[in-house]
Amino acid sequence: MYHYGRLRLLFNVLVLVLSVSLTLFIVSMSVQSYLIILTYLASTLVSFVCLLCLKLVLLGVLSFNVGKGSDYGSGGSGRYTTLWFILIMLIFAMPLIIVFLIPYLWLIILNGMAAGASISDLALYFRKRI
Repeated sequence: MYHYGRLRLLFNVLVLVLSVSLTLFIVSMSVQSYLIILTYLASTLVSFVCLLCLKLVLLGVLSFNVGKGSDYGSGGSGRYTTLWFILIMLIFAMPLIIVFLIPYLWLIILNGMAAGASISDLALYFRKRI
């Protein structure tokens, strides 16, 4: 069973559509469209992989704890969850760093991260449905 409701699923689809639409609008107005497209795809892929792995780890820890009746953090799974959380925080800090290095790409990276988060939720939904 999918852990979240259909409203959240529809919200993720809406965020994905809006993110892709905004990126296509920016690409149509820009001269360096290849750099924008590559940046968007890279940030989408990185955030998708990291967030999907984090969600799978967290869902695995939650289902493991319910079945065993053990305390949270027992074993090595708590360390992996903490490492994934730190990695996610570093990825979300990336647009703040990019603002100072390449100011016009921060919106594209932030857009890609929103799309990656939405795609990871959709992948989790389809994984649970099958």
